[in-house]
Amino acid sequence: MTARNLRGLWGARPTLVAVIVVAAAALAAALGAALPPMRAADQGWHDQLTRWMPDAPAPPDVIIVDIDERSLQELGPWPWPRSLLAELAQRLRAQGARMQVWDLYLPEEAPGDHLLAEQLRRGDIVLGQAPVVDPSVQDPPLVGRLVTAAEDAAPPLCSQTPPVTGHLGLAPQLAQAVDLAAVGHLVATPDPDGRLRRLPAVICTGSAAVGAVGASPRAVPQIALAAAARAEPQQTWQLRRSRLPWQPAQWLQRGSWRFALDAQGWLSIPYRRAHDHWPAVSAARLLRGAATGEPGPELSGRIVLLGSTALGSGDRINTPRHTHAPGVSIHAELLAQALAAGDHWPAAPVQQPRLMAALLALCATLALWPWQRIVRSVAAEIRVQRPVLAAPLLASTVLALSLPASVAAVTRLLAGPALPVMAPTAAAAAVVGVALLWAYQRQRQAVRALAEALADFVPPVLAQHIAQQAVHPEGLGQVCNGILLGVRIEGLDAWVSTADSLQALALIHAIHASAHRVAQRHNGRLANAQGATLYVEWPDAPAPTLRSALQAAQQLRAELISLLRRNESAHRPLSVYMALEQGAYLHGLVGHPGARRSVVLGPVANDVLAMLQLAIELAAPIVVGAVAAQVPLSPHSDPRLQPMGHFLLPNRNQPHQLWQYIIADDAP
Repeated sequence: MTARNLRGLWGARPTLVAVIVVAAAALAAALGAALPPMRAADQGWHDQLTRWMPDAPAPPDVIIVDIDERSLQELGPWPWPRSLLAELAQRLRAQGARMQVWDLYLPEEAPGDHLLAEQLRRGDIVLGQAPVVDPSVQDPPLVGRLVTAAEDAAPPLCSQTPPVTGHLGLAPQLAQAVDLAAVGHLVATPDPDGRLRRLPAVICTGSAAVGAVGASPRAVPQIALAAAARAEPQQTWQLRRSRLPWQPAQWLQRGSWRFALDAQGWLSIPYRRAHDHWPAVSAARLLRGAATGEPGPELSGRIVLLGSTALGSGDRINTPRHTHAPGVSIHAELLAQALAAGDHWPAAPVQQPRLMAALLALCATLALWPWQRIVRSVAAEIRVQRPVLAAPLLASTVLALSLPASVAAVTRLLAGPALPVMAPTAAAAAVVGVALLWAYQRQRQAVRALAEALADFVPPVLAQHIAQQAVHPEGLGQVCNGILLGVRIEGLDAWVSTADSLQALALIHAIHASAHRVAQRHNGRLANAQGATLYVEWPDAPAPTLRSALQAAQQLRAELISLLRRNESAHRPLSVYMALEQGAYLHGLVGHPGARRSVVLGPVANDVLAMLQLAIELAAPIVVGAVAAQVPLSPHSDPRLQPMGHFLLPNRNQPHQLWQYIIADDAP
């Protein structure tokens, strides 16, 4: 069995194999992107990105009035009297606040409701309430009145949520006074791991079907959406789907306010800064200033978010940035991002996660595919106890597998959407595993086939040993039908015996380096170097490559002559001779893994050796064999080729026509 037979056995249709592997990886990533473990892993990755992202500067339009520990100490424990809340609302209005968003629950009747109701009738206060949509709540509360949005204030959608089973609404007197456009929900909906990443944009109650499209009088928008309706009363809600697969599924807009929603109608919370980076004013300071006549903070034209950061309030949320973030900072993030009115919405899921997962897997797999040859060669090298050569494979694999995560990080930084990461990474990793198993299996079968072939010539035990030590997966070597250039440094052996050892080694290294560099420049390669003789090859080369081979010979001869003249002595001259021929030869590696040696054997190799000896005897620097008669280069088209006559070479039955390639420096 020859090397060519083995190549036909294992190398059939590599393009088809590549297409199948890439398509399978893309399909697996698309299907895996929807699996809960993959989604949970993606969420964890984007949580980490959120923590790595630099804090964005606080927007000038939003400020927090904080019911903090100091306020509770000076003004009393929560809940505060309604009269005190009414005074706070009046003070905020006097300071120039254009809108107040209250992150508070006021579901029960209390003394002073009429005073607070008077402030609510001014129309610049947005209150919060909490429909109960958690099916795990056994006895859902029914406290206060659940106020739904008016038809012109309700966004034209219903988020996909479980049915509403209870509520913490507004006290009756407050519910009668509040504008229907100025009430929003404060429902927190953590994911199964306990972190809050998204909120239902609109909760529909009563007869409105979950997932229905169209405005409903039974809709309760999220408090940030209610603030948008209050801020832009003359505008209407516009809902449009995104056109690009890497953008959020849909955008909800009202005037200058813009919200990114997923396909289920949920808001992704854009965590862009730490909660302590928000500008905040203590409620106690604000009210004390009103009592003492001290000037309060500048709130002119700003949206004031009233909420509590006090530990005793219980309004603490586990977020990607903090394990105990106050809820008021979450609503501040929504308000600030909605007012930015751009296409950048951090951590918003993409419209087509399966398509994006397939594309990322495709890119990662294509990045890995060029290294399949390294996989095969490394598998062979590891088998012959040279595992250090696995470093290129490991580095390329790590780079390719990190591609989806890198693209997701850059996309988050530049555009905001959260791309799927784990499914394409897992698909690319599976490709690596399959490639390694495939390479290992191919190697085993190649060794078995080679051992069977060698058993015809050597004992079976020795055949198995040789096959296991073969580096090339197709056998001991390869049969080539190309151009072979032989280079002989005449006088080198005698010169080395008298030269300094360092100088001798330096010259030999320089000769090999020049041959390697010149061969590469002319699309060839240094095939073998033994003593004073080197072989440069163009394997499986067509006839037009002869011109490149002759150019390489001419350039290499010029470099070597200059190098040899610097080192030769009067008693030990050095000269270079070359021979060029085309035909079949065998190029392989022999020896133990720790002492391998390249060999070039066969008829053409024998002819080149004989031609080198003739070149020395006839003082012809470059001798060309029968290949010179081939088209397009011939003695008729290149006058530098001059006939030398016919010579009977060893192991040849017929005389061999030889030509001398004349270089200008060699002309008499």
